[in-house]
Amino acid sequence: MSLYNRILVPVDGDAPASHALDHALAIARDQGARLKLI
Repeated sequence: MSLYNRILVPVDGDAPASHALDHALAIARDQGARLKLI
């Protein structure tokens, strides 16, 4: 059973948001979760 099913990621185009997106993508791949970008 996955710990995460969906991950919500706020993005605004700056460097910290890009880093957060990379991290969220790695978690999503590992957990089989879906990403939703806002």
